[in-house]
Amino acid sequence: MIKIMNKEECCGCKACIASCPKKCIEMVTDNEGFEYPLVQEDACIKCGKCIKACPFITKKINTEKYEQRGYAAISLDEKVRLSSSSGGIFYHLAANILQMGGYVCGATMSVDNKSVTHIIIDKIDDLRRLQGSKYVQSNLGEIFGEVERLLKNGRLVLFSGVPCQIEALHNYLNKDYENLICVDVICHGVSSPGVWNTYISYISRKANKEISEVIFRYKIEKGAIRNGCYSSREINP
Repeated sequence: MIKIMNKEECCGCKACIASCPKKCIEMVTDNEGFEYPLVQEDACIKCGKCIKACPFITKKINTEKYEQRGYAAISLDEKVRLSSSSGGIFYHLAANILQMGGYVCGATMSVDNKSVTHIIIDKIDDLRRLQGSKYVQSNLGEIFGEVERLLKNGRLVLFSGVPCQIEALHNYLNKDYENLICVDVICHGVSSPGVWNTYISYISRKANKEISEVIFRYKIEKGAIRNGCYSSREINP
């Protein structure tokens, strides 16, 4: 069974929860706002599926069998670039999958902007929700099971996430799918969901208004305001 002795060995991907046949694993939030799995030992049947799904304990991906190539690219569409955190390539990859009748899974801000979660979309109009970097740990919820059902039904799926989430998905699936395309986001670590929630609440009180939208690395001139949205720099003393 999963036992987190060192917090550095858990990324909060919830692959262990998704793989547990007895549903006896829950996530518990620590004092820093991060979630970690806790097993109800009396209900555990010691099948080992949670361990096999964990990207830290079980590392299955062998990069040596893949030819490594590097490319650099940006979108030629200025609107796409301005609505993206970097060069806008994810937009075009995702749009192409959607146009082929496929599905795209990625991270989006919650309605109240206090958390980040993974969702699945199948319409180009929803793609903007997945654009842009979110420097907060994403809640994957039951997304692995939803992706698996789509793949088993022969649907084309593009999954975007940080490397540990990608490896967790592969471990959970436990087989290769030709209709699965993964886009890894380079990651240097994630911010605490609890700290982010507290920060958004603070900004909202400071500005005396609800936060309507959060955009990291917004591509505007310093001091500019769009649709009544202020930057935290303008609010903080």
